[in-house]
Amino acid sequence: MQKLQQANLYRSELIPVSGKLVERYNKGLIKLGFTATTLTNFSIDGIGWSP
Repeated sequence: MQKLQQANLYRSELIPVSGKLVERYNKGLIKLGFTATTLTNFSIDGIGWSP
């Protein structure tokens, strides 16, 4: 956890996801067995839980 905090990758605010990041997010969802999202942009929180 400390390494994530030091790299500024563990944050409490919302992180916007759009464009190429949505494509990468969808690829990850599919690999995990989930359906890809049809959203073109959304936000996830910096801790990793999506609102």
